[in-house]
Amino acid sequence: MSPEFARLRTRIMRILFAIGFVCNVWFWFYDSYQGIISARNATLTDPLLVLICAAGFIVTDISERWRIVAERSLFLAFCIGCATGVFTFGDPDPQIRLYVIADTLQWLPLISVAAFIIFPGRESIPAAVIGFLIPVATAVWVWFNSEPANWPDTTNALLLNAIIVQAISLLVLVLFSYSQAAYQQAKAQASMMESAALSDPLTGIANRRGIERALEIQGASSRQWALILLDMDYFKTVNDQWGHVFGDRVLQNVVDALRRVLREGDVIGRWGGDEFLVVSADLSAPEAEVLAEKLRQAVAVLPDDESGGVTISAGVALWDGEGGLAAALRLVDAALYRSKQMGRNRVVFA
Repeated sequence: MSPEFARLRTRIMRILFAIGFVCNVWFWFYDSYQGIISARNATLTDPLLVLICAAGFIVTDISERWRIVAERSLFLAFCIGCATGVFTFGDPDPQIRLYVIADTLQWLPLISVAAFIIFPGRESIPAAVIGFLIPVATAVWVWFNSEPANWPDTTNALLLNAIIVQAISLLVLVLFSYSQAAYQQAKAQASMMESAALSDPLTGIANRRGIERALEIQGASSRQWALILLDMDYFKTVNDQWGHVFGDRVLQNVVDALRRVLREGDVIGRWGGDEFLVVSADLSAPEAEVLAEKLRQAVAVLPDDESGGVTISAGVALWDGEGGLAAALRLVDAALYRSKQMGRNRVVFA
């Protein structure tokens, strides 16, 4: 779970705890005022739900552990509340009996919904099944122990219909959970394959294909982009003298140094063997040159045992999305060529 989604989920649960508190206080006092509340609801279910909702609202922001405890306590209390409602199906007072039957049956489908909101992934399936069986088992027990006069055929019909609807709802949610899990797995695999296709396995940054895709996306906007093409000076000598293993480590160290300079939102990719392209938004020409100079200096100050003594040359050009990407790339490549011709280890603006 991403941090952003976790924070959003915490806020949503806090809102739900607040709504649950207000609603349960209302039900408790209104049913008591109307004289249609059962003894169990008055002394157990309603006070318990009010207490858990209030506690959940308070502790949700304290820690992840307390939030989980509050959420699962609320789910269990809700299931117990439905079960205590079933206990009253055999109440001798017909007014209370009919009200509690209607009230309980309207809440039963929410057991499965709550399970899939509160419990992560496939933990929600056994939680929903257990939550479903608690009131069902209670109904069976009450049915066996009730007086026939207090448990008419209409109660049997209502309860049977409710159980069937709840079972269908549970089945639909289970199937949805499995299909969602399969979709997430396929999405993760596709993302992994796309990442592998668009990233450089040695340095972890975008490869040429990845940076080209980023340029295509950014070119569709009306912003101005700074293109900075970097080339490592005399990198071939490092490979020839110290070997490719050391050369690979130099590449990684250089990329790390460059990334420390870049701003959030800047894109860097490996353009060729020892060439890198940086794309940075909303920079003026002087600002783009300053960024390129910072990149050059970041590599220049690396110790020789990390860089092999290499430096970088840089070409800089601005691109506003017009005139074609190929033309902008030719400009920045020409600027890099002039940097090499002027003695390397320098920045040249196109």
